[in-house]
This record gives sequence, structure tokens and C-alpha cells, in this order.
Amino acid sequence: MRRRTFLAAVGASAAAALWPRLIRNAFADASFDVPGARRTAPGLPSAQTRALQASKPLFVIVVPSDDAKKYERGGAWGEYLNHGTAAEIAPLAGVEVACATMADLSKLAPEVTGEPLAVIVHLDGTIQVVDGPLPQFRGSGRMMEDGSGEDAVVEKRIRAVSNLVHRALPPVADVPAAAAQVVKSLRQSPPAGSHWASHSGCGPAVVEGLKDDDNVGYGCGMGHVPAKSSRFLYFFAKTPRQMEQEYIAAKDKKAPRR
Repeated sequence: MRRRTFLAAVGASAAAALWPRLIRNAFADASFDVPGARRTAPGLPSAQTRALQASKPLFVIVVPSDDAKKYERGGAWGEYLNHGTAAEIAPLAGVEVACATMADLSKLAPEVTGEPLAVIVHLDGTIQVVDGPLPQFRGSGRMMEDGSGEDAVVEKRIRAVSNLVHRALPPVADVPAAAAQVVKSLRQSPPAGSHWASHSGCGPAVVEGLKDDDNVGYGCGMGHVPAKSSRFLYFFAKTPRQMEQEYIAAKDKKAPRR
């Protein structure tokens, strides 16, 4: 597992002075709050404000531009945040966690390429990239061809994300207290810029906090998602209902007229 670290080409004192303005400019229009949510996740501007007030680095989970990769990335972080042990998730208590695309981060981290798992913006303006390969399921995305060996794969994925986080962040003195803080701020509520959602392998995901008519619920009796992968971070700006309506409209438009 490898971690790439990039130090910004500016002095630490200058970077510290510029960081609030840079991050405000980069995140001014960024928000993945889903329309219609009763309790929306706070946007990125509020995350950077909290980071500055608490003198914490900003830990940004990178949202992929590709929709299929959004599910994969949201699933990996969901597995780790929901089912990681106290020791595995505790280091996140020392940072402010948010979610954003690399386009949103372009002004803060212009020299970071690709779409790493996460980017840390330190208070002195330095940028740290957190990235590495994750074990993959058989079949499509998080869906398994069957249930065989899925728990072992999930545990390996959780361990892989945990190793990356532990290499990037300093250890904490009080693990139980730190883990309890992470559970409250990231497991019970979503990180800024995302929502918690669940998926069974049948039909669209169900996003927590949405009005009933913004989710799409039906059963098909097909498909399978490992139990520990069912709750994931929802990185889409549209509700499941909106996405389904657009899909149906596009499909109808392509259908030959009779």
C-alpha cells in the first residue's frame, strides 16, 4: 500500500495566511446536498469553517466524476466508517472530514492528479494525498455473483482503507473517546458534502433523510450486496427519483417510434 505526499511550493507562513481565502474560493459553489432532504448534510464551506475554528486539517474524501465509480468509492468509505473497529476509525477524530470532487479541489491542490481516495489540506497549506489499491469484489461493483467469501473481501477492504488513514494521520491517545467522536460525527450523520444511503442490489438506492417521494422503493428479488456494504456514502447531486426519471426519459427518447 503506497501513500503519496505532496508539499505545496509555498512557505508555510504564507500558506497558512492564504488557506482560508483559497479554500473559500474553491468550495464557494460546492455542495452535494440532495434536493428535498429533510435534514441535509452541511456543505463544504461549513466544513472548512469548522476545520479552521478547531485548528484541524481538512480531510477531503474525493468524489469520482464517473457515476459508477461514485458507488464504488462511496461503498469503500461506507464499509470502513460503518464497520471499522474503534482503533481503525479513531484517527479521523483529529481532522474535519468532507467530500468533494477534484474539480472542487483544483484551486487548493492544483498539482494533485487523478482521483485519489482522499486529499488532506493541512493548516499550513501543505497537501497530502491518501491513496492506494483496494480489494475488489467479484461481479459488478459491490454486487457479488453469490455470497461466498464476501465478508472476507469486505474485511480486507476495511483494513486497506484503515491502513491508508493510519499512515496519513497521527495516532490518538484516547482511542475509545476518539472513536466515539467519529461514530457521532461521521457514522450517525454523513460527512459534509454527502448523504448516507443503502442499497440491496434491487432498484435505486434509498437515501437517508429524503422525503418518501424522493426515494424509489421496489423489490425485484434479484441482485446481492454484501451486508457490510449496503450502507454507503451517496455522492450524487440528484435524488434516486430524479435519476430514475431521467433514465426512463432517455430510454424512451431512444426507443423507436411505432
